[in-house]
Amino acid sequence: MAGPPPIYGSLSTADIVLAILAHLSENDEAARVVVTDDEVRFTAGYGVGDEDGQTRTRVKHLGEYEFEVGVRGASGEEKIRRTARVLADE
Repeated sequence: MAGPPPIYGSLSTADIVLAILAHLSENDEAARVVVTDDEVRFTAGYGVGDEDGQTRTRVKHLGEYEFEVGVRGASGEEKIRRTARVLADE
């Protein structure tokens, strides 16, 4: 059974951070929020990373991928979860 089609390049946590910051920049108060690559990761089963597979920093196939963003200063393990869609270019 073949997996999802591979893509040329990848979708990285840095790409997601840039998209988040672009949205935040539209509001003066929200623009003060700091988001870094260290706070974003693809959830279990997705992405590729270090040899142990624990650092999920990018995906290299078409599909839908859940990622989470840690919130600095939040109590406990609160994370925001969203889905990114990697589509074929038409």
